[in-house]
Amino acid sequence: MKIKIYLWVFILFLLQTASCKKEAQPVSQQVTGQQIHTLENGLLNFAINGELTGANIDTISNTITVIVPDSANLRNITISFTLASHVTATINNTGAASNAVYDLSKPIIFTVSSADKQKATAFQLIIQTEMEYFGFSDTITTGKSQNKGYNFYLDQFDGSRFQSVNCGPAVTTMAIKWADSTFSKTPVEARSIYEPKGGWWYTSDVVSYLKLNEI
Repeated sequence: MKIKIYLWVFILFLLQTASCKKEAQPVSQQVTGQQIHTLENGLLNFAINGELTGANIDTISNTITVIVPDSANLRNITISFTLASHVTATINNTGAASNAVYDLSKPIIFTVSSADKQKATAFQLIIQTEMEYFGFSDTITTGKSQNKGYNFYLDQFDGSRFQSVNCGPAVTTMAIKWADSTFSKTPVEARSIYEPKGGWWYTSDVVSYLKLNEI
């Protein structure tokens, strides 16, 4: 009986000793050889001249995505960026300067590094044309733009009484302005003719106001 008791005590002692040794192992020993130096927050913002939307800096996939017009000359584009304090940047391993012109027609790796070079993060620059952004991979051979050389945009939130429901009068007035550059009436004037006491414009109101203005 005593032998069994001694045996159990000995087994418990071995288990406790092994457990203590495991807990006492320094954290640094557990990650030896696996230390990764990153500088994800070193890049505060990034932009290129003529971009259609703000650049998307993804610190998970380490990419910078920028949307540019289809007509953009990728061989001659100005880049601007802001870095955190004591951080430097390179483009394809060559020192980079903000507000400088670069050739973006070739693969670009934008790297930010700490002053002591112990931390660094490399971002792949992804340039998408407007066509690519909307899912078209081919190039444009011919095209026709519906844009005008004058401003025809009108904001429904113009401070008028019924601005919260003025989407109908606003877009209809814009359509007329788009078709006729000399048209000078406002959404408020359109509202004064149809639904002057407020309320949504229906399709019939839109059609009637277009016809009233010979559109």
